[in-house]
Amino acid sequence: MISVKNVSFSYDSEEKEDRKKVLDNVSLDINQGELVAVLGHNGSGKSTLVKTFNGICIPDEGCVTVDGLDTGNEENCGQIRRKVGMVFQNPDNQIVATIVEEDVAFGPENLGIESEQIRKRVDDALRTVGMTAYASHAPHMLSGGQKQRVAIAGVIAMEPSYIVFDESTAMLDPKGRKEVIETIKKLNSKGITIILITHYMEEAALCDRIIVMNKGRVEKDGTPTEIFADAETMQKLGLGVPQPSLLAYELGKQGVKFEKTPLTAEEFIKEFTGKIR
Repeated sequence: MISVKNVSFSYDSEEKEDRKKVLDNVSLDINQGELVAVLGHNGSGKSTLVKTFNGICIPDEGCVTVDGLDTGNEENCGQIRRKVGMVFQNPDNQIVATIVEEDVAFGPENLGIESEQIRKRVDDALRTVGMTAYASHAPHMLSGGQKQRVAIAGVIAMEPSYIVFDESTAMLDPKGRKEVIETIKKLNSKGITIILITHYMEEAALCDRIIVMNKGRVEKDGTPTEIFADAETMQKLGLGVPQPSLLAYELGKQGVKFEKTPLTAEEFIKEFTGKIR
C-alpha cells in the first residue's frame, strides 16, 4: 500500500523567502492491485503528488510510506524506487541505450542482477509490452507508441509493485495511446498497481478509481461512475467528462434520467434505447 498522510509540499520560488505550496494537507491510500487515475488541471498538484510516491519529492509536512517504508528516510530510497517505477510523458527522456534490449536491461544491471536473470527479465518485459520483435532495433527508429512501450518495458524489468504513468500518453497519437493503455491494463491484470495521470477522460473511465486534485488538495475521490456523474463540478474544475457521460448529464436536465452514468458509447446506447422503447 502507498499511504499519504497529511502531506504538504512547496517548491522554491524565484523569491527565495517565498515558497509555492503545491500540496496542502493531502491524505489518501492506494491499495495493492488498484488501477487509479489522478486528474487535475495544470498546477493542481497531481504530478507533485505522484512524485512523492517514490521519493522524488519529500514532503515538507506529513509522510508517505510505501509498504511501510517512509520515503523521508534516505536509507529506504533504494528499496522504494525498486517498488515504485515511473514512466514519464516523453519516452526519449527515459531511453538511454542505442538498442532496445540494452535499454530494457539498463535498470536491472544497475541493481546488480545476475546476467542470466537480466536476460529473462528483458525477454519477459518485452513480451509483456508486445515489443519482442523489436529487441535488436534502434529506439530512435520506432514510433512514439513503440518508444513508450520500450520505456515501460524498462520499468517492468525492475519488477516494481507499483508503476506511475505521468501523462505517458500525452504526446502520442490515438494509435499510440491505445497501445499504451492496453499495456497498462495488461500490467494491472497481473497484479501491478497502476497510478495513471491523464488528461483524457476516456482513459480515466477505464480505471477502478479516480482521484481529482485541485489547488493542492484532493477535491474528489471515487469510482469513475461516481466522479463523472457530477459533470457540473468537473466542468467547473476545467476537466470535463467522457462524451457519453456529458450527453447523459445534458439529457438529465431535460428530464431524461439515467439510472447509472454511462462511461462508454455502448453503455449510453444500451440504457437510452431502453428508455425510448
